[in-house]
Amino acid sequence: ADVGLGKMVPLGLLGDGIVRLAHILLAGCEADGGLLLVDELDTGLHHAILVEAWRTIAQSLRNADAPVQLFATTHSYECMAAAHRAFADHPGDFSMHRLERSPGGIIESHDFGHEDLGTALDLGFEVR
Repeated sequence: ADVGLGKMVPLGLLGDGIVRLAHILLAGCEADGGLLLVDELDTGLHHAILVEAWRTIAQSLRNADAPVQLFATTHSYECMAAAHRAFADHPGDFSMHRLERSPGGIIESHDFGHEDLGTALDLGFEVR
């Protein structure tokens, strides 16, 4: 990695979050035209870089020879808010599905498009 020292440093010295981000980006290259499944996308990433991480991942997957569809999980409110901000320029590329157990014990999916998620975040609704 180039961190401005005049020489490259091993990626591992930048921390587990950056190494994880590199793994996600490389897996996206391998998934050319397919699916990329990432559990807890925000693991190891500081909340301050989540918007840029989402943007970087999305741009990388869009630029693949054949676009890749990302399915990512998170329990982080900050990660969902960052995803919403990151997809502001491409709202059609984003949707969120919140799984919730009904009183009858059935797991239901509540689907949010970009605009719906923005409204929910603005109103302080629980979206995780």
